Amino acid sequence: MRLPTIIKLPQHKTFDFKARYWDKDKEELQERIERAKRELGKSSAVNEDGEYVPLIKGQMRSYMSSSFQSPRKRETQKANARFLIILAVLGFIAYYLFYM
Repeated sequence: MRLPTIIKLPQHKTFDFKARYWDKDKEELQERIERAKRELGKSSAVNEDGEYVPLIKGQMRSYMSSSFQSPRKRETQKANARFLIILAVLGFIAYYLFYM
């Protein structure tokens, strides 16, 4: 038998998440095809009703993905660049010591 308490403990929270399928590669391919058609003049930014539709979605996605890279990826790139610089300096010193 349980004793009554003054403090009510929180219960675990649940939620119902239904994942949707999204094919990133297919969407990027379609965007590239549309961009190529626009560059060749075969497609315009006007829908069936004759209204102008801005084509900024793909541009924003590419800009945002490049500006908000994961911190881990940026740190890895910095570490790789630092390693290559150190390797080049050590190679230059070794060359100087052995051949001069």
